[in-house]
Amino acid sequence: KRDDLKANKNLLFYQNKIRSEPDGDLIDTIHKEWYGDYSRLEMHHGYIQWLFPIREHGMNMYAQELQQFEAQGIKGDADARKRVVLSYRLMLDFYGMQLIDEESGKVGRKEKGYEMCYDNLEKSSHNWLRVTRILKCLGELGFEQYKRPFLEHLVREIHQKNLMRCMSSLINYWIPVLKSDADRKLLLEFLKDKTASPTRLANAAKARKEKRRKGDGLHKEIVDTSSNDYGICNDNGVREAGDTRPREKKKKQNSNEPGEIRNPRGSAEGDELKGCDLRKETEETVESSDESTKRQNLKTETLQRRTQRADTRPKKKRQGIQQRTLLSWFKPCNKEEKER
Repeated sequence: KRDDLKANKNLLFYQNKIRSEPDGDLIDTIHKEWYGDYSRLEMHHGYIQWLFPIREHGMNMYAQELQQFEAQGIKGDADARKRVVLSYRLMLDFYGMQLIDEESGKVGRKEKGYEMCYDNLEKSSHNWLRVTRILKCLGELGFEQYKRPFLEHLVREIHQKNLMRCMSSLINYWIPVLKSDADRKLLLEFLKDKTASPTRLANAAKARKEKRRKGDGLHKEIVDTSSNDYGICNDNGVREAGDTRPREKKKKQNSNEPGEIRNPRGSAEGDELKGCDLRKETEETVESSDESTKRQNLKTETLQRRTQRADTRPKKKRQGIQQRTLLSWFKPCNKEEKER
């Protein structure tokens, strides 16, 4: 999308120069006075588009979608970046969580009252849409490192039978927001395996990748000598990567060589067997054609019986006057008939 250079509301809002609409306030005032006011954060539906703008239109007609130059301006402004973190803390507290480390983005439970917030997050589905918006906005404003720790915390809570209703949104919407394919795969594995941890899974994935890249000593190529013609190999069926000798194709066995088992199809006995197979096939086709003719005869007989029954039934006489044709109603009248 091309940027609209006149659309700069998000940048001005994060610079604390304009108020959010409708029924909003300056961003610094929202961070101070709205923090912990859970009823307002739940019932008010116009602030989330201002706190977490994304490159999509939302339900608030007064807010605008994020422009690229606005995102770059927020990233380059230290005060605006601090306000992004405060907005994130505000919503984490509303959801019963807290930001433990700003650098790594580690998330944990709130010390008091997280049960009520978890219950509200499970019951109110519009908060699931808000979580999707928050994750997208963090990526747009330069806080991609905050996504994975938040999702890891949700997976741990699901393992402890909390936030179970959020699992479908976690799998279908929140994990796909991650830009890294490896992180998405690790979180899905962590969700399946309760005993695993993301760090252990990540280390195992790195070890597998290095093992595939380096190999165990000399890189070797395993060759199945019984079913291919991949050339020279040693007694164990292994061709070394440094071997530059020309490849030899397997010679086809001569039909006159002793000890070879010939194909019975190519001999007289094979012709006899082939003839027996053809006889069986013809007999099967004849039987199938006979069955089809019998079925067709049954169908014709049943149709004839039905027509005979219909002919033998007595026809009911029509009562009342005969039906007139449409033309009889529109015949022109003579003058004598009009006088009568």
